Amino acid sequence: MEAPAEENKGRETEFARLYETLLPEAQAAASTEKGVQDSVVEDSSTIVQHILTDSKKENTIEDKSRPIKMKTYNYEAEVLNPEDPALNAEAGAAFSRFVEAWADKVDLRDPASIEAAHEAASEAGLFSLAERARDYYFGKNVHTYGVVYLSDLCVEGCEFCPAGIHNREYKSRTLSTKELVADIAAVLLQGHEKVCFLQANWKEAAFLAKVGHWLPEVIKTCGPLGLKELILNVQTLSEAGYRKVFAIRDAVDPAFTIQVRTFQETYDREAYAALIPEAKGGVKHDFTQRRDTQKVAWKAGADSVGLGVLFGLSPKPLEELQKLIEHAKELQSEGAKVVRICLPTAHSVDGLKTSIPFDLPTSDKDYPHFAELVYSLARLALPEMNWVMSERDPAEVRDQLVKYASETTVGVHPGVGDNLDLFLAKERGLHFEQATVYSEEPDQYVERMAKSGYTVKMDASTERREKIRNTIHSLVLVG
Repeated sequence: MEAPAEENKGRETEFARLYETLLPEAQAAASTEKGVQDSVVEDSSTIVQHILTDSKKENTIEDKSRPIKMKTYNYEAEVLNPEDPALNAEAGAAFSRFVEAWADKVDLRDPASIEAAHEAASEAGLFSLAERARDYYFGKNVHTYGVVYLSDLCVEGCEFCPAGIHNREYKSRTLSTKELVADIAAVLLQGHEKVCFLQANWKEAAFLAKVGHWLPEVIKTCGPLGLKELILNVQTLSEAGYRKVFAIRDAVDPAFTIQVRTFQETYDREAYAALIPEAKGGVKHDFTQRRDTQKVAWKAGADSVGLGVLFGLSPKPLEELQKLIEHAKELQSEGAKVVRICLPTAHSVDGLKTSIPFDLPTSDKDYPHFAELVYSLARLALPEMNWVMSERDPAEVRDQLVKYASETTVGVHPGVGDNLDLFLAKERGLHFEQATVYSEEPDQYVERMAKSGYTVKMDASTERREKIRNTIHSLVLVG
């Protein structure tokens, strides 16, 4: 999967040219708002020294006896029953037997292999066992979170991402702090209490400067509106960088919950190197550094960590799943609190440039069986995990996956400012969209799932919605 030498040389030249214009733009975006200067980073460093003076410990990840704090979000409350060792052992053994027999056989380039594996899993009773494990730990509850994007301006050149330098054929956008707060509020209006925050990769200093401005405002404004957890699905930071983020949070509300979640994208090192080329100003090309992100974030003080993989970047999905499980178990064994793991499949996006080497379209007749196989096996491997499905999959596929997944995105609009623009009924032309999604109105989803016996855990009370609407109006419509 190596690119020709002349192609690599041309790409490096293009990266260098684009970087000269891209980085100043990113830095400008981080400092255009009142009060956002380099001193934000320096002030955060001072806070870190004050708060964490006695916390420097030599250990693998972090002291396992970390004090238990009252937080705005507690994952343990979602797990309905205590650990069942017998159930976990049965599920784990079933997973191990199956992947040992099928991991090297299931290939996205060979539809027959998917069907054969699905049939074998059905005959072995894997689907019913996975559903039983899901129902024991989570009942018929479906947990949710919303999604927001701050910026699509990126220093990286991932071949599969619409924000990659070479794929970007649209005008980039970065939200102001007021716009971001309003965009998050628009997600809360749907009934969500947790929000996944995404941003294209910047230089770390520029990223931290921007965080220093928007994070306090998000906590102060959206916390009272019912925001309980922020899932930081952003670039890899240094340990010092993560400590600065948490210090900024602690200065406002130490109880506010922040998860750091990172997608490895693919655990196939060859595919990773080919699809995530080295970029001037970027760090994502470093496979090991990215895989260590959760360790670094946990050591720095994250409340929890999350993982994810993008199927379709390498041909062997069960090998990807195996390595994802190994990664999660490694983190757990070293004391990290792993909460929620995502299993989306990468697909091309209409109108935007991307390169998905092993794209299995959702319209393909084999896709539903592929998705069911992956999610059921994931549940067997880690029965107590909050496995996450997403609106990258059509409703009919998600209706099957809910037997195994216990959390989902709902009402996703995967572009920068899309939630607020929808609230304001703004028309958008060609712009960044992270993925093709099959977005469903949350109220309709709640009603539809109820007919199937599932309870979607959202707070869409009239009183809360009125409070949120008034906040959005005050942010973007008044004055």
